[in-house]
Amino acid sequence: MTIRATSAQGGVLMIHGYTPTGIPVAQAQPATLVFAAVHAGRYALHLHGDDGSHREVAALEILP
Repeated sequence: MTIRATSAQGGVLMIHGYTPTGIPVAQAQPATLVFAAVHAGRYALHLHGDDGSHREVAALEILP
């Protein structure tokens, strides 16, 4: 599965409880998160901002 995102703030984009590491996101630059969607469930897509913030930006639901 591929998720493409652009953020007004730089940081690290992660899927909480799914991906052990995130991908760096530069301010106003597109970033691509690629992973194997093999575990069903609902996961928070969140951004750890460069300023120490932690924002949930979407919910990802993977169906069996």
